[in-house]
Amino acid sequence: MAIDEEYPVLEYLIMAQSSEDHSTALVLPETFQAPHLRHLMLLGFALPIRSRLLATVVGLITLSLYMDPSTYFQPSTLLQWISLMPQLEMLLIASLFPVPLHRDVETQLMHTSITTYFTLPNLRWFAFQGGSAYLEAVVSRITTPLLEKFSIEFFKQITFSVPRLAQFMNCNKAPQVRQCQVRVFR
Repeated sequence: MAIDEEYPVLEYLIMAQSSEDHSTALVLPETFQAPHLRHLMLLGFALPIRSRLLATVVGLITLSLYMDPSTYFQPSTLLQWISLMPQLEMLLIASLFPVPLHRDVETQLMHTSITTYFTLPNLRWFAFQGGSAYLEAVVSRITTPLLEKFSIEFFKQITFSVPRLAQFMNCNKAPQVRQCQVRVFR
């Protein structure tokens, strides 16, 4: 079955690799479209940067992306995607492997076309698993006025600095934030 066309009634899409071998990236075709998609979960699947799917899912409310080394994407790419998703209510980003050094991520972020903050007006739950540099790059550009639940898990880091995370939390200190969890695994 080919998935390189439009699926006009598709609302839920969950795709996962079936094997433990993550050395080869499985990629959704650039031409795949689902204009009424509301929930997208990709486990070990890569999304092309020029994906028509991401350009047409303005009604997406759940986005869960689990990255392995073969499907890693830069923070600027994630920011470009989510800046086009005003209805997003739940965002989960997980990368359970080491990512580039903090200075490399910062340098890359400065060369992105997104140079200002943008608001995710409906985001209520934001969960992140991975390295602090990646999270810092993302939270340095977004505000989330309706955030209710925030969960962070840092992996495989001896030291880390999170000044932008502190600034993000100060900008989002609204009474509706009911749960904030930070866990560090060494």
